Amino acid sequence: MKERFRKEAERWFACAEDDREASSVLYDHKKYAQACFFLHQSAEKSLKAIYYFLGEEGWGHSLFSLIEDLKEIDKSIYDKFEGLKEEVKGIDRFYIPTRYPNGLIDILPFQAFGEKDYLNTEGVVDKILKITKEIIYGKS
Repeated sequence: MKERFRKEAERWFACAEDDREASSVLYDHKKYAQACFFLHQSAEKSLKAIYYFLGEEGWGHSLFSLIEDLKEIDKSIYDKFEGLKEEVKGIDRFYIPTRYPNGLIDILPFQAFGEKDYLNTEGVVDKILKITKEIIYGKS
């Protein structure tokens, strides 16, 4: 693997971890919509770190698609994430509606997303981060 790909993977993963921490801060301040968005961002950047690690560039914002597309690039790495595909579908809904007043009909993001959304999501994101860390650094 080229060193530049490894470094870029590490940079993306560092941002993924930082976004995960930001989600916790937002959660602590009961900013659930924003906390959910940052959970999504953490998972997205973590998966894109995997693409860089493989010398590729992940495209898009759908966690489901980012996992599914790994199948064509590296089946053994895809296999590590495959079991999370159904769970990430729920996280994909945090990309737009958590941020925009017109992302949902007749309800604002801070009204639509709550503590349960966050608590039901953080474990999945932590699994993605853990798997990614093991792949990039060879440890947890």
